[in-house]
Formats: sequence, C-alpha cells, structure tokens
Amino acid sequence: MLRTTGILLGFLQLIVLFPSIFGSAAEEALQEYLFKSSGYNKDVRPAPLPNDTVVMNFGLSVTQILDVDEKNQIITTGVWMDQYWTDYRLEWNASNFSDVDSVIVPFSWVWYPDLVLDNSAEGDYLLPTWKYVTVYNDGQIWVTPPGTLKSPCRIDVRYFPFDEQYCFMSFGPWEFTAFSVIMNPINDRVLKENYVENVEWDLYNSSVELIADLDECCPDEAYSTINFTLILRRRPLYYILNILIPCAAMSFLTLGVFYLPPDCGEKMTLSISVLIALSVFSLLVADIMPPTSDSSPLIGTYLLFNMAVNAMSILISVVILHFHFRSPKMYRMHPGVKKLFIETLPVYIGLSSKRMTATYIRPKRNSNTIEPNDNEKLEVISLENHKPKSETQSYDDSKDKTIPKSGNGALTVPKTVLGSTIFGYGRDDKIETDELNLFEKTVVSYLELSSRKLQRNEDEEEALEEWKLLAAVIDRICLIVFLLISLIGSLIVLLSAPGLV
Repeated sequence: MLRTTGILLGFLQLIVLFPSIFGSAAEEALQEYLFKSSGYNKDVRPAPLPNDTVVMNFGLSVTQILDVDEKNQIITTGVWMDQYWTDYRLEWNASNFSDVDSVIVPFSWVWYPDLVLDNSAEGDYLLPTWKYVTVYNDGQIWVTPPGTLKSPCRIDVRYFPFDEQYCFMSFGPWEFTAFSVIMNPINDRVLKENYVENVEWDLYNSSVELIADLDECCPDEAYSTINFTLILRRRPLYYILNILIPCAAMSFLTLGVFYLPPDCGEKMTLSISVLIALSVFSLLVADIMPPTSDSSPLIGTYLLFNMAVNAMSILISVVILHFHFRSPKMYRMHPGVKKLFIETLPVYIGLSSKRMTATYIRPKRNSNTIEPNDNEKLEVISLENHKPKSETQSYDDSKDKTIPKSGNGALTVPKTVLGSTIFGYGRDDKIETDELNLFEKTVVSYLELSSRKLQRNEDEEEALEEWKLLAAVIDRICLIVFLLISLIGSLIVLLSAPGLV
C-alpha cells in the first residue's frame, strides 16, 4: 500500500514538472535558433534594406523629483525609460516552439542604438541599460530600465516663491542620423507611474516634442531627438509662513513708528530694529537664491520695497522729532504753515477733538466779560510821566496770575495786589508824581519786568506747543500715507505672481 502511494506521488510530480522542463527546452531551442543558428550579429542595424529607417520608440515615466539644485541649476530625477524597437531577424513562429511567443534574453545579445541624454549634467552621457530584454515573436524588443538622471535646468527666480520651472531632457542616438534611426515618442506627455511627491516641488505638467536637428556643417545630416519638458511648480507654504508673513508683519510695524508719540523716545529704536530685521531676511533669501543677474526674485523685491519704506520712515521720523523739539527762540513758524497744519488739516485727520484743541491752541480772551467791582479795578501807573491813570479792566486772580500791561510803558496794577497804603489808595485826590519815592518806583519796575517775563514765557510755551502740534499732524499724515503705500505696494508685488492670480 505504501509503495503504491509513493509511485502515485512521483507520477504526479512528473506531470507537474514536465511542462516546465519542456518549456525550458523550448526556450533554449528558440535562443539557439535566433542567436546562433541564424548567425545573428548585434552590431548590424536591423534594417531590411540599407535605406530603411529603424524606428526607436521611446517613453519616459518620472518616479520622483529627487533634487533641484537651484544654485548649480541641476535637476535630479528618478525615471523609467520605456523603449521598444523591431528587429526583423528575431521573428519566429510560436507554434514551432511549443507556442512560446516571447523570450527573455540578455541585453548584450541584441542590437541597441547608442542612445544618450544630450543635456546630461554628468560625465556619462549614455543611458543606463538593464540586464535583460524581452523579445516577442513579431520581432519587437522591449526594455524598461530604471535610472537616475541629472540634467541642467535653468532656474528662473523672478516669481520666487511662486515660481514655475521648465526643465528639459533631450534623448536621441549619438552616431545614427535620422535617416538610419528615428526617434518616436510613445506618449504625448511624461507619465507619473508610481510617482512619489516631492515636499517642495510639484510636477505640474509636462510635454513631449520630436525634433530633427540639422547639422550646420553637413546639411544632409539630421539627428532625431525627443525633448521632454517637465513643468515644476514650487510649493510656497514654507516660504509664506517663514519669510512672507514675518516680512509683512514687520512692514506694518513700520506704521507704528508714526503712532508712537515723540516724547516716548522709542521712534528711532523701533525703526532701526525693523530695518535690521528686514536686512537679515534679505540675507536669508540671498543665500537660497542662485547668484544670477538675469532677474530679481519676487520676495527679494518685496523685501527691498519694505526696506525702502522703512528707510523713508526713519528719515521722516528725524524730521518729525526735529519739529517736535524745535525751540521757538530759534525758529518762527510761517503763518501759512500754521494755518495749513494747525488750523485746517487736523479737522480731516482725526486731530480736531476738544482735548487736542485745549492742549495745543490757547483760547482767546472773551470780550464779553462781567463788569468788575471796586476791588477788581486797576490803576494804570505810567513810568514815563509817573502819573496814575484810571482804567477799569476785568481781572480774576484765581484764573490769571499774570500782571496785565496797558501799553506805552504803563503797568496795570491791581489794587488788591498792591494795597492802598503804598500808593495812597483811598484818597480822593490823585497821586502826585513827587510823592512816589524810590521804593515805590523799584517795586513797579520789578512788577513790570515780571509781567514781561511771564508774557514772554507764555508766548514761547504757546509757540512750542504749536511746533508739537505740527509734529503730531505730520505724524498722523505719514501714518495714513504709509499705510496706503504698504497696502498698495504689497498687493502690486504679490499679485504679480502667476500662481496667485
């Protein structure tokens, strides 16, 4: 019983292995027929007639964008190169070889044109080959070798980081002219089979173009090439978060320079700090970009724009601080400037509140005053003729501490201040000139000097406040103007990028 079972199992194994043994024998016989018995020569072009052209079908599949070296302007790509051509010497009848319609043979057994990457960035221009090829019974030979190709790619940084790059790869035979071997694209675009996305670049589009290059020295000779164009679009999120947004934030910090009051002492500190930060960002962008003079990157233009605005803000801040701390002893404000910047413009720029008016503009004395009583009547003492003159003026000791002066060297002195004992107030007759002694003249002289000094100090303080108001008005005008410049300039620069419109 056990012997019978072993015999059956051996018979079943023989049945299973017999087709493989037979198939291997058929392939061996086929290879013997194709490459040895027929006298196949792999160095001879597979053309039935000398003037016939061999068509080399070529297709490209990109598996990954490995690297884009922007400084050296070289792109490294992982590709699969689909290739097939027809060799009439490798045809057979499948029925004569156990219906074997294809066979895998070593690559070195068959004829292959010297295909090269014309614009290779490496020393070896020949395309990478594979160990085996597949030969079909109709004479077609298929091979899809993978490879890593390096090719030049001119980097245009005009719209960085919203730029698109056009990278070309040109394939064709090096020795065979278009009359011997002609290239034929398999697809009208680059395939993305098993494509792995790149973190910085997106393979946005592609195109294929068949070109017949004429040799300038020999017009009768032409070389057939296929140009594959890869259209790469940069992913800008990294640069938006790390460069553009901080740069825009610092540009709006420049506006804060005109909102800070000059007395705080931090105007110039803020302006210079923003300028230094923009300079650092400019150095970072310059380190990323290739050293080219063809075009300026968009983000570099935006940084230069913000630096120019910041530099202007520094210059204007210097002028504003000069106006704010200008001394009325050395400068007098022109009436036209005073009328325009102090009386007219504040109404239109939000500085016409009662607080600003009360702070910077002194109210004029109201002529409709209440009639004073006897204690508030003033006696006008003229220092020229030393004769008193009666004059009635409105005086409120609690509101005005200055000593008013009538004119022509006369001093208006309140009775309540001097009292009636010194000058003889309370008498019915007028004070005579010869009754004024030396002490009385000295007191009047000091009072007149104090009155003039107080009046001069008050005029200087009023002029100083007018200069401060002028600086505040210029600050507010610059805040509005620079806000518009920053918004409009940012929109013009950033919306010029093709990826944002």
